[in-house]
Amino acid sequence: MTMTADKSITKQVEELKARLNAAGVAYYIDSKPIMSDALYDELYQKLVLFERAYPELVTPDSPTQRVGAPASEGFKKIHHGTPMLSLDNIFDLKETLAFHARIQRSAANPDSIVYTAEPKFDGLAVKIQYDADGFFESASTRGDGLIGEDVTANVRTIRSVPLKVIGGALTVTGEVVMEKATFARLNAQRVAAGDSPWATPRHAAAGGLKQLDPRDTAARCLDFYAYGMENREMSGQYQALKTLGDLGFKTSRTLAVSTGSVKIIGPFIKTMHEERQTLPVEIDGVVIKVDNLDLQKKLGATSHAPRWATAYKFPAEEKTTLLRGVDFQVGRSGTITPVALLEPVSIGGTTISRVSLHNFDQVERLDVQIGDTVCVRRAADVIPEITGVDLSKRPADAAPLNRPKVCPECGTTLAKEEDAVAIRCPNSACPGRRIAWLQHFVRRDVYNIDGFGEKLAEMLVKRALVEEPYDIFKLTEADLLGLDGIGEKSAAKLVAAIQSRRIINFERFLMGLNIPLLGHHASKLIAKNFIDILDLMGVVKTIPSSFGIIRLASIEGLGNAVAESIGQGLLALEAAEKLPRWLAAVKIRYPQKPKAKVKARHSKTYVITGTLSEPRKEIEGAIIRSGCIVGGSVSKQTDFLVCGDKPGSKKAKAEKLGIPIITEQQLMVQLSIPPTGPETKRLVKL
Repeated sequence: MTMTADKSITKQVEELKARLNAAGVAYYIDSKPIMSDALYDELYQKLVLFERAYPELVTPDSPTQRVGAPASEGFKKIHHGTPMLSLDNIFDLKETLAFHARIQRSAANPDSIVYTAEPKFDGLAVKIQYDADGFFESASTRGDGLIGEDVTANVRTIRSVPLKVIGGALTVTGEVVMEKATFARLNAQRVAAGDSPWATPRHAAAGGLKQLDPRDTAARCLDFYAYGMENREMSGQYQALKTLGDLGFKTSRTLAVSTGSVKIIGPFIKTMHEERQTLPVEIDGVVIKVDNLDLQKKLGATSHAPRWATAYKFPAEEKTTLLRGVDFQVGRSGTITPVALLEPVSIGGTTISRVSLHNFDQVERLDVQIGDTVCVRRAADVIPEITGVDLSKRPADAAPLNRPKVCPECGTTLAKEEDAVAIRCPNSACPGRRIAWLQHFVRRDVYNIDGFGEKLAEMLVKRALVEEPYDIFKLTEADLLGLDGIGEKSAAKLVAAIQSRRIINFERFLMGLNIPLLGHHASKLIAKNFIDILDLMGVVKTIPSSFGIIRLASIEGLGNAVAESIGQGLLALEAAEKLPRWLAAVKIRYPQKPKAKVKARHSKTYVITGTLSEPRKEIEGAIIRSGCIVGGSVSKQTDFLVCGDKPGSKKAKAEKLGIPIITEQQLMVQLSIPPTGPETKRLVKL
């Protein structure tokens, strides 16, 4: 019996997708993670379970249907001949045995399956191509699995990558990493020079590989470990690794299991987990692969992962420390987030002193109080989390973390929407909200303003130099010279960086508007489906407004909640007369698309006047369902005026502009609606 998801489950799934997609962009595009690996794995597995139970909820934009992340701007694109797939994750021996059982069902001789077990590097996956003469030809990142970033010049600087191999053409896959010793040495140099230290070797390596100047990549002394190859005769994975070693590549320590069971891999996993701190590079698990290539081909792959391999993820590293206090942060939408202030503790090579508690429901669930000894875990990522409290060590004077009643930045009484978890500051002029919005605005994936940091955003808002983000385009060198740490040279450089972003891509412009749920994914879909901002506003301002939301929600991958938030956000900006100021401050660069194709998608814009034979809402609904637009007023963008009895001033304006005026019957013909008898509702079939 197939279960159908109710509204509650559907909402949970949509929220999981939104959080995971946002985390994916932050982790792979920005190299600035917004959640821990452990939390991501937990949410991902929860989504997998939901989608298995309710297949109808699986959508193309689900994190379970994607391989990696889109290629970053600034690099050319390379199409992978063979897709670079990700790996499904498992977390215990029970799941390992289940993986083995699936393999057995496809094997001709289930008792003779051979596996390899390899350390899972915590770096950046790269594919390297060698030409027919064996010379290094190109290198690319995974990207979305089909198209990656061309990092040829940067990978060429990695000394552990051979510039020539024997035997001719070869494709090698592996991991770019920064070894721990290198990480420690370079971080010490950065601190001595007054720069912020890198958080982890993984992010230092990922950032190094994405440097626009290969000399900057070379300065990071990156390393490469190979774990896969194509275009050479071999019997299996174990032989492939041996061949790669013979060709001059670094390879990992590997276990070959010659029995028909994966149980023997357990001790290897335990050994790797125990020895991970002594290894030269960071690892976060063990990769288990079917060794035989013929069986690999038979097993095949899903759209995002091979069926013949899986990744056993290590549990997150956990330590205890004292919670000394709490800070309340105001987000750009007014959300108040409690942040735990900890006695500094080192986990995975990084000192942790602040941990987000997310919301007050989480505070109550953990029952955390000031003075408590708390458990903090971190799995080689940036953002840690508190997982529990050692109640046996709670001091007598421990103080509860009470929900604030007023905004810590502006003193406004806080509000909580019905059925919502978060509490918010409703004051749109709150300095905390403005600072957070400006910090979001200058981020790499939004306006990407070089040299514009979080501290500068805070100073500009607190000194009333900036109220709305577009005000930064009015800043002069004189305005900046009065700020801490900014001299003449840096002021001139910063003004130039700001002015260089006056011309902005449509999707980045949309992200900068600070509309809830209008993130990277939704902005990209909007930019793809509308000619320009006027085209978008024409749909949003459709009368009644619900039809405009329906039109937005019809875009595949957008959804009703996101469409409604976008519509309301854009209308609010226009009502507050802020949208014209945005458009005056910047010039939007729109994607090039054939107008004929766009026109075919939107078809025509209709405006209605007078009394019609059917209710106005039914007529408007028919127009929208046919893929066309209902306009609220007559303008040059109007294609037809539908005129009923007793028309108003719209008819005179249409005649003045030369816009065709049609009857209700002519509209039905244009929309290809078959005529019906008087006893049948004309729109019943739509």
